[in-house]
Amino acid sequence: MYKTNLEQFERKKIASIPYDILENKFNEHKHKRPELKETWHNFRGHGLGWYLELVIWVIRGNGTGIYTEENPDFCLVSVETIHHNNGGHSPFDFDDKSDAKYSTARRHGKNLYEIKVESVKNKSGLRMMAITPIGEVYYFCIPNSALWKYVNGKYMQRSGVDIPFFPDWRPKPGAKRGGPNWWQYRVDSIEDIAMHEFPDISEHGGQLENFFE
Repeated sequence: MYKTNLEQFERKKIASIPYDILENKFNEHKHKRPELKETWHNFRGHGLGWYLELVIWVIRGNGTGIYTEENPDFCLVSVETIHHNNGGHSPFDFDDKSDAKYSTARRHGKNLYEIKVESVKNKSGLRMMAITPIGEVYYFCIPNSALWKYVNGKYMQRSGVDIPFFPDWRPKPGAKRGGPNWWQYRVDSIEDIAMHEFPDISEHGGQLENFFE
């Protein structure tokens, strides 16, 4: 019984790590969003992916000179609707067509230890945060160009991203099953994923073969 309770305590402690990081970053950067009157606890009941979107939106803030009510060039779609009542639905989290992604690294099958993220098609890039079962947190900025693969003489969009680990949850760099080395896109912090500028894909039709012309 004691061992079971200890294991449960450790799991809960690890599960609280990303939540605590996001809450601290929200409070640290909230001054950049003077129009945001709510506190962190006003946003109860959401998943970690939603909180990551919120924190990225806050970090970008008015202080960056990018967001104003008159010129919302990089506003969070889901949070913007809370404050401006625009309604509707967008397939993207941000107006630059990038997405925020939160994931937990897991064992998949017999020998696969990885972070898996799906629904990546037509994104200008991914702003990712992930945690392992041992409590290590990682951040990635993955560009649109990595979300394509070359198959039978033509480019095809990937359905997802799978970032590999060794069984002891150490990063496992290198290409996997013909894919890119996802670890080359690792960055150091939430601030890095929030402030990263992805190339604009709209004028290239989102096609990789056009993107490099």
